[in-house]
Amino acid sequence: MTEKQLRQKSVDWLEKLNGSKDGSAGHLKILDVFNKSGLCSRYKMTKNDPWCATAASAAMIAVGQASIFPCAECSCSAMIRLAKAAGIWVENDAYIPKIGDKVVYDWDDSGKGDCTGDPEHVGTVVSVKNGIIDVIEGNMGEGVVGHRKISVNGQYIRGFITPEFSAIADKEPDGKVLDSTGLKKGDKSLGVLAVKQLLFIARKKGIVSATFDNNASFGNGSENAVNQVLNKLGYKQTGVAGEKFLKKLGEMLRK
Repeated sequence: MTEKQLRQKSVDWLEKLNGSKDGSAGHLKILDVFNKSGLCSRYKMTKNDPWCATAASAAMIAVGQASIFPCAECSCSAMIRLAKAAGIWVENDAYIPKIGDKVVYDWDDSGKGDCTGDPEHVGTVVSVKNGIIDVIEGNMGEGVVGHRKISVNGQYIRGFITPEFSAIADKEPDGKVLDSTGLKKGDKSLGVLAVKQLLFIARKKGIVSATFDNNASFGNGSENAVNQVLNKLGYKQTGVAGEKFLKKLGEMLRK
């Protein structure tokens, strides 16, 4: 897998639990993954404990990335201490994070200078766009998995944990072409219609967001949808839907 794909995995795992509340099946799944890992031997989480750090840790454990996250913890303070020891802590509120990084908060931050106070919450970075960080977190508010948007270098940022995804990524560079030939923009055929039926399913599953007509013509919308799939897979966005594309799209839809 490419680094880009690896960064997405813990985010996707948490997204499947989005909306899970205290005591729900999703909440209990997070606790179960964390406790069974044995990575935090000093304490076993219960459903009555705050669980933001546990959620961030469980996501990395569940997708097989504990080796690059040697700070799996149920305490934000302990998580920072272990991240510092591993060399993956960024003490810079203005750092622009990447997908899969962890952002740690201090709700007592004054907003002046670099925050070095006691951490109180943590989440996983989903995206950074136009200066806004989208974060998915466990134990938000009244105790739910949900999204928070915060400005880059915004108030309450304590710092960041930056796992070394590159250390476990395949050495093949991002941007490799998946198919050099296949269906593409301008084509009209029953094959195009068949591909679009698969893309409709992908849109229902949230894999793509592009819109396109239900016909046998490969237009701009179809090209955008194909490129969104290629981007998620870590390949160059050529807009070509070939045999390899169809195989990988099928695998995505079966998950």
